[in-house]
Amino acid sequence: LLASAEYVMNRYDIEASDYGASLFRTADVTQNIGRFGLEYRPTNVYSFRGGVEYVDYLVDRWIKYPVNIDSYRITGGAEYHTGYWAVELELAYGDRIHEYLSGDRRYLGGILYFTRLVR
Repeated sequence: LLASAEYVMNRYDIEASDYGASLFRTADVTQNIGRFGLEYRPTNVYSFRGGVEYVDYLVDRWIKYPVNIDSYRITGGAEYHTGYWAVELELAYGDRIHEYLSGDRRYLGGILYFTRLVR
């Protein structure tokens, strides 16, 4: 069993000119990202993994007012090794929540890898 945890804090200094209104705006934006994942490999042939990610991102759209966009992502996957080939499947479900914007954004994605192993 393998477990991993990660925290990332990004800080952005944004400057923008609004030529229509002859305004110059600045903003300091901080983005917090937290990730946690597990991988279980019962044999050398199979492995299973899953994880969660949370992003707290205060976006200042057009640097007029702050819009808090929280993003959640749940991931899962499995891997199978056979001879000179590896097959890997990854799935991800995400959800974004906005405080001031109408509508949430959800997505579901997946990818399937076929890898030829060279020995």
